[in-house]
Amino acid sequence: MTEYLKRDIARILEKRPATIEYYTSSGLVVPDIEPSQGRGKPRVYSQRNLIEFGMIDIMSSMGASLNTSRRVLDILREGKFMPDGYTEMLIEGPLEEVNKWKKKNTISFDDFWKSDKWGVTKELVFINVRGLSESGEVAYEEWVEILEKTTTAKGLLVDKTFDPRASFVSILWLGSIKKEAIKMVLK
Repeated sequence: MTEYLKRDIARILEKRPATIEYYTSSGLVVPDIEPSQGRGKPRVYSQRNLIEFGMIDIMSSMGASLNTSRRVLDILREGKFMPDGYTEMLIEGPLEEVNKWKKKNTISFDDFWKSDKWGVTKELVFINVRGLSESGEVAYEEWVEILEKTTTAKGLLVDKTFDPRASFVSILWLGSIKKEAIKMVLK
Protein backbone atom coordinates (compact mmCIF):
# COMPACT_ATOMS: atom_id res chain seq x y z
CA MET A 1 0.00 0.00 0.00
CA THR A 2 1.38 3.39 -1.00
CA GLU A 3 1.64 5.90 1.85
CA TYR A 4 1.70 9.68 1.64
CA LEU A 5 2.58 12.38 4.13
CA LYS A 6 1.15 15.88 4.10
CA ARG A 7 4.20 17.26 2.26
CA ASP A 8 3.84 14.56 -0.45
CA ILE A 9 0.21 15.46 -1.08
CA ALA A 10 1.00 19.19 -1.06
CA ARG A 11 3.76 18.64 -3.64
CA ILE A 12 1.58 16.46 -5.91
CA LEU A 13 -1.37 18.88 -5.81
CA GLU A 14 0.84 21.98 -5.82
CA LYS A 15 -0.88 23.21 -2.65
CA ARG A 16 0.53 24.65 0.54
CA PRO A 17 0.90 22.09 3.36
CA ALA A 18 -1.36 24.35 5.45
CA THR A 19 -4.19 23.73 2.94
CA ILE A 20 -3.76 19.96 3.28
CA GLU A 21 -3.72 20.36 7.07
CA TYR A 22 -6.91 22.45 6.96
CA TYR A 23 -8.74 19.90 4.79
CA THR A 24 -7.75 17.15 7.23
CA SER A 25 -8.37 18.96 10.51
CA SER A 26 -11.78 20.16 9.27
CA GLY A 27 -12.80 16.58 8.43
CA LEU A 28 -12.87 16.88 4.64
CA VAL A 29 -10.35 14.04 4.33
CA VAL A 30 -9.90 11.39 7.01
CA PRO A 31 -6.47 9.71 6.84
CA ASP A 32 -6.91 5.99 6.11
CA ILE A 33 -3.54 4.80 7.35
CA GLU A 34 -2.59 6.88 10.39
CA PRO A 35 -4.68 9.69 11.84
CA SER A 36 -2.72 12.07 14.03
CA GLN A 37 -2.40 10.61 17.52
CA GLY A 38 -0.66 13.48 19.24
CA ARG A 39 1.99 16.07 18.86
CA GLY A 40 4.84 15.22 16.54
CA LYS A 41 3.24 12.13 15.01
CA PRO A 42 2.48 12.71 11.31
CA ARG A 43 -0.75 11.75 9.61
CA VAL A 44 -0.32 9.10 6.96
CA TYR A 45 -2.63 9.10 3.95
CA SER A 46 -3.56 6.37 1.46
CA GLN A 47 -3.86 6.52 -2.31
CA ARG A 48 -7.63 6.85 -1.87
CA ASN A 49 -7.02 9.88 0.36
CA LEU A 50 -4.79 11.36 -2.34
CA ILE A 51 -7.64 10.91 -4.85
CA GLU A 52 -10.06 12.53 -2.36
CA PHE A 53 -7.78 15.59 -2.19
CA GLY A 54 -7.76 15.66 -5.99
CA MET A 55 -11.55 15.44 -6.08
CA ILE A 56 -11.82 18.38 -3.66
CA ASP A 57 -9.53 20.37 -5.94
CA ILE A 58 -11.65 19.57 -9.01
CA MET A 59 -14.99 20.22 -7.25
CA SER A 60 -13.65 23.55 -5.93
CA SER A 61 -12.56 24.57 -9.42
CA MET A 62 -16.13 23.78 -10.57
CA GLY A 63 -17.54 26.15 -7.93
CA ALA A 64 -18.59 23.59 -5.32
CA SER A 65 -18.21 24.76 -1.75
CA LEU A 66 -16.06 22.91 0.76
CA ASN A 67 -19.28 21.96 2.58
CA THR A 68 -20.55 20.31 -0.60
CA SER A 69 -17.20 18.52 -1.02
CA ARG A 70 -17.39 17.35 2.60
CA ARG A 71 -20.91 16.01 2.09
CA VAL A 72 -19.92 14.23 -1.13
CA LEU A 73 -16.88 12.58 0.48
CA ASP A 74 -18.94 11.56 3.54
CA ILE A 75 -21.47 9.88 1.23
CA LEU A 76 -18.69 8.17 -0.76
CA ARG A 77 -17.05 6.87 2.44
CA GLU A 78 -20.42 5.50 3.55
CA GLY A 79 -20.84 3.67 0.21
CA LYS A 80 -24.59 4.25 0.20
CA PHE A 81 -27.11 7.06 0.20
CA MET A 82 -30.45 7.23 1.90
CA PRO A 83 -32.61 10.27 1.08
CA ASP A 84 -34.39 12.38 3.67
CA GLY A 85 -37.47 10.77 5.10
CA TYR A 86 -35.73 7.94 6.94
CA THR A 87 -35.74 9.74 10.30
CA GLU A 88 -39.45 10.49 10.01
CA MET A 89 -40.12 6.85 9.12
CA LEU A 90 -38.23 5.70 12.23
CA ILE A 91 -40.34 7.95 14.43
CA GLU A 92 -43.70 7.36 12.80
CA GLY A 93 -43.67 3.94 11.15
CA PRO A 94 -43.61 0.34 12.33
CA LEU A 95 -40.23 -1.39 11.98
CA GLU A 96 -41.40 -3.55 9.05
CA GLU A 97 -42.45 -0.44 7.10
CA VAL A 98 -39.20 1.35 7.98
CA ASN A 99 -37.11 -1.59 6.73
CA LYS A 100 -39.12 -1.83 3.50
CA TRP A 101 -38.72 1.92 2.89
CA LYS A 102 -34.99 1.70 3.67
CA LYS A 103 -34.46 -1.21 1.25
CA LYS A 104 -36.41 0.51 -1.53
CA ASN A 105 -34.76 3.93 -1.14
CA THR A 106 -31.13 3.17 -0.28
CA ILE A 107 -28.72 3.57 -3.18
CA SER A 108 -25.52 1.52 -2.78
CA PHE A 109 -22.20 2.16 -4.47
CA ASP A 110 -19.76 0.46 -2.10
CA ASP A 111 -17.47 -0.39 -5.04
CA PHE A 112 -16.90 3.29 -5.92
CA TRP A 113 -13.28 3.36 -4.71
CA LYS A 114 -12.40 -0.13 -5.97
CA SER A 115 -13.97 -0.29 -9.42
CA ASP A 116 -12.59 1.51 -12.47
CA LYS A 117 -16.05 1.44 -14.10
CA TRP A 118 -17.09 4.66 -12.34
CA GLY A 119 -16.76 7.54 -14.79
CA VAL A 120 -16.50 5.09 -17.72
CA THR A 121 -19.54 2.80 -17.95
CA LYS A 122 -21.17 3.83 -14.66
CA GLU A 123 -21.73 7.28 -13.24
CA LEU A 124 -22.62 8.42 -9.74
CA VAL A 125 -24.45 11.74 -9.87
CA PHE A 126 -24.77 13.95 -6.79
CA ILE A 127 -27.54 16.54 -7.07
CA ASN A 128 -27.95 19.34 -4.56
CA VAL A 129 -30.76 21.89 -4.69
CA ARG A 130 -30.75 24.98 -2.50
CA GLY A 131 -33.69 27.34 -2.44
CA LEU A 132 -36.29 29.01 -0.28
CA SER A 133 -38.94 27.14 1.65
CA GLU A 134 -42.54 28.33 1.77
CA SER A 135 -41.70 30.15 5.01
CA GLY A 136 -38.84 31.98 3.27
CA GLU A 137 -36.01 30.06 4.94
CA VAL A 138 -33.15 28.47 3.02
CA ALA A 139 -33.90 24.80 2.36
CA TYR A 140 -31.70 22.04 0.97
CA GLU A 141 -32.43 18.80 -0.81
CA GLU A 142 -29.89 16.35 -2.11
CA TRP A 143 -29.94 12.97 -3.74
CA VAL A 144 -27.74 10.54 -5.61
CA GLU A 145 -28.44 8.70 -8.85
CA ILE A 146 -26.54 5.82 -10.43
CA LEU A 147 -26.50 5.83 -14.20
CA GLU A 148 -25.25 3.13 -16.55
CA LYS A 149 -23.62 4.09 -19.84
CA THR A 150 -26.82 3.34 -21.76
CA THR A 151 -28.70 5.79 -19.55
CA THR A 152 -26.14 8.59 -19.88
CA ALA A 153 -26.31 8.30 -23.68
CA LYS A 154 -29.97 9.35 -23.42
CA GLY A 155 -29.24 12.13 -20.92
CA LEU A 156 -29.85 12.46 -17.22
CA LEU A 157 -33.29 11.19 -16.34
CA VAL A 158 -34.07 12.15 -12.75
CA ASP A 159 -37.23 11.07 -10.99
CA LYS A 160 -37.59 14.42 -9.21
CA THR A 161 -39.27 17.69 -9.93
CA PHE A 162 -37.35 20.86 -9.21
CA ASP A 163 -39.00 23.44 -6.98
CA PRO A 164 -39.39 26.64 -9.04
CA ARG A 165 -38.13 28.60 -6.01
CA ALA A 166 -34.80 26.75 -6.15
CA SER A 167 -32.09 29.31 -6.52
CA PHE A 168 -29.14 26.98 -6.96
CA VAL A 169 -28.79 23.50 -8.37
CA SER A 170 -25.47 21.71 -8.42
CA ILE A 171 -24.93 18.45 -10.27
CA LEU A 172 -21.63 16.66 -9.75
CA TRP A 173 -20.69 13.65 -11.90
CA LEU A 174 -18.65 11.92 -9.20
CA GLY A 175 -17.37 9.01 -11.28
CA SER A 176 -15.95 11.41 -13.85
CA ILE A 177 -14.52 13.66 -11.13
CA LYS A 178 -12.82 10.62 -9.55
CA LYS A 179 -11.45 9.58 -12.95
CA GLU A 180 -10.01 13.07 -13.54
CA ALA A 181 -8.60 13.21 -10.00
CA ILE A 182 -6.80 9.91 -10.60
CA LYS A 183 -5.25 11.31 -13.79
CA MET A 184 -4.25 14.47 -11.92
CA VAL A 185 -2.64 12.86 -8.86
CA LEU A 186 -1.24 9.62 -10.27
CA LYS A 187 0.57 11.05 -13.30
